Amino acid sequence: ERSSEVLLADLWKRACHDLASRDVTIEFSRDVIHKFVCSSCGDEEEKFVPVGSVSFEQGRCPKDGQMRTVRTVHSFDGREAYGQRSLDQLGVPLFDVFTARTENAEIGYLIAGDQQEILGPAADVSK
Repeated sequence: ERSSEVLLADLWKRACHDLASRDVTIEFSRDVIHKFVCSSCGDEEEKFVPVGSVSFEQGRCPKDGQMRTVRTVHSFDGREAYGQRSLDQLGVPLFDVFTARTENAEIGYLIAGDQQEILGPAADVSK
């Protein structure tokens, strides 16, 4: 499947089944900026982009010009609203690995449907 075809919540459900537990956390390969929050006016802006990919000026609140707090995420435990985002809308690379963990086990999921887009001709190992 391609990352555009899989919701984060669906990957979590699959991991719950595969690990025989409802106490599963899906970990991302990197931290992601979830949103900017202005402590002055309370405005919030969802981003879902990799940490380090925004400029200093983008950190300013468009309403009052104050610097905003950056809220990051690096995992999903089945309760967060961003579970309804497809994997390609999370700010992580295509053809990436998501790790599902419980207290006693873990499993990795490679989102292989994106390999042609990322690897190009190298994805076809039969040639």
